[in-house]
Amino acid sequence: MKQTFNGDENNNRKESLSDDEIKKAMTKTKVNPSERAKRESLSKAMEGIEFARNKASNRHQKAHRKNWVKGMGVTGLAAAIMALIIVNTEVFQDAFTSGNGTGTSPQEEIADENEEPVTPDEEKRPKTIEIVTYPEGMEETNTYQLVNEEDFPFTTYMPDNFISERMYVDNGLGIKFSSENSDVMMMEIVFFDAGTSEEEARELVNEELQLLGGVEELPSSEIEVDVPEWAIASYHHSEEKFGMLTLGSVDEQFFYIHDQYIIEAGDGWGPRKEVILEEWVWKETGEPLQEIEEGGEETGD
Repeated sequence: MKQTFNGDENNNRKESLSDDEIKKAMTKTKVNPSERAKRESLSKAMEGIEFARNKASNRHQKAHRKNWVKGMGVTGLAAAIMALIIVNTEVFQDAFTSGNGTGTSPQEEIADENEEPVTPDEEKRPKTIEIVTYPEGMEETNTYQLVNEEDFPFTTYMPDNFISERMYVDNGLGIKFSSENSDVMMMEIVFFDAGTSEEEARELVNEELQLLGGVEELPSSEIEVDVPEWAIASYHHSEEKFGMLTLGSVDEQFFYIHDQYIIEAGDGWGPRKEVILEEWVWKETGEPLQEIEEGGEETGD
């Protein structure tokens, strides 16, 4: 009887699987979970296997081989549970990290889609600011409003009593700043279509200058007007209305700035024009207008 029992025990050792063999079989799953998920799932599965093995050992004297088969059945069940744990762990990970890979939940993604896009300039630049100027030598504080048009590559500030209007011109798109219900002072900014050459841009500027009178190219010894460093060409006009038109370029796209005013408004317009140009910032680089040199390259200063 004892020998028969020993014989069954020997057969059990030959037919049962070792811990290492079970671990190898269980870790050959084809899913690709995280290492942490693998370790936790394997630990839980091995606990179930050990429980089944101990239970079989306690009962082997009554029906050893029958219980060995049951023990292996529990082992297979534990392995299947481990695979389900691994798969479900990965599914939950995918649910919370799908889309952009940054841990954004589906609810957050839907909320983001419903929000209006905000440009970096709108985040950095307030809607209005108070600026001190000195028209006719007198200190003056005025409110200026942010100008941030979608189709234009810059932002700036204009006086709060000014309005902005789009200009649809041949070979380009422009924007005009002017006093509300008045044209005593104004500024036009026109960007020519991409692909316009410098020669074509100069020709278009000349067509605009022909509509004005008393045009003179700058610099001029007779006119005390500073020419911007970024200017490719600059002109002054002084018939009926006074003003200045300057051609420049940025990222191989040509543009011009044209301002004009009546003689009586000259002292008031000068400081306002200076604010618009000094507050000018390119959206893509965050650099001011004055950092642009001739040819559209940024200075290193």
